[in-house]
Amino acid sequence: MIEEEIQTIDQRKQRIQAVRDYSDLRLDTYLMLAFPVASRGIVQRLIRQQEIIVNSKGTKPNYRLKKGDIIDVHWPEPKPAKAQPEDIPLSILHEDESLLVVNKPAGLVT
Repeated sequence: MIEEEIQTIDQRKQRIQAVRDYSDLRLDTYLMLAFPVASRGIVQRLIRQQEIIVNSKGTKPNYRLKKGDIIDVHWPEPKPAKAQPEDIPLSILHEDESLLVVNKPAGLVT
């Protein structure tokens, strides 16, 4: 378990200082424990984009933390999801002013 206190610098920046040697953990694994809502893929992408740096330098997801290392995390502004319309042929079985019955193909998410 992570013992460190996460210091919030501002709304999008946080800092952690390792209080012990974590050479048994990769940086991405350590950050998943520190920030349980972040997936490993997101953490790895942020490390590669240098949004997460260790000791003021870019690093790799497999970096092994040492006692005293300072991790700076910048959470970028979330990008809004853009829904894209698709032309999906649907079989309409019944339609009136208050009801629509559609024969939806298997596998189509609704």
